[in-house]
Amino acid sequence: MDLELPNRKKPDISSIHTHPDALRAWVDRLPLLNTGKTRQLLVDTLDRFNQLEMSPDDRNESLEILSTSVMCVIDALKKDFLDKPLPLQARHASQANQAIDLCNRMATGYRIMADDLGQNEAQNRILSIAIHRSLRYLSEVLLGHYQVYLQYPEGLWRSIHSLYALAEECGINRLSITDTTLPTPETSNIDTIYKQILL
Repeated sequence: MDLELPNRKKPDISSIHTHPDALRAWVDRLPLLNTGKTRQLLVDTLDRFNQLEMSPDDRNESLEILSTSVMCVIDALKKDFLDKPLPLQARHASQANQAIDLCNRMATGYRIMADDLGQNEAQNRILSIAIHRSLRYLSEVLLGHYQVYLQYPEGLWRSIHSLYALAEECGINRLSITDTTLPTPETSNIDTIYKQILL
């Protein structure tokens, strides 16, 4: 798993459509009953988004539109590998890796947002969302590795600690954020997510 942020390029005529209405229409057409196909479509789309230069607001809106479908696929994959005898059979191990990989791609999108925003006080609200979501998805990456007894990737803890350090430095670690990655959205903050990861 690659924890480095990808290089981004300016959109051109061959780039994916990033307009929210087009993206919502695309999401509505996803074949959610076919987990494998939907996962591959989401992976391809996230890869293309993560390689594009976009404003933080546009990236945030795009990722939020994709998040429900992403979590739906992750939950479907988890049903096929959690509570299975360890070590996992090849098919179940593949599904575990696919779920972890999808979480990492979402985390990458939000980490790009945080990277693009930097330390700009006027952008603290959206930066807090970017860090909160990054940590939330990275916590799923870490948890996924523990659940199936896989070694987590080198650099994962460094990414987690760096994101928290940025939040603390900007004084946004206790801002209330609605966690839309949960089945029932709940309010939390970066401090809470970070402490949950440490525990």
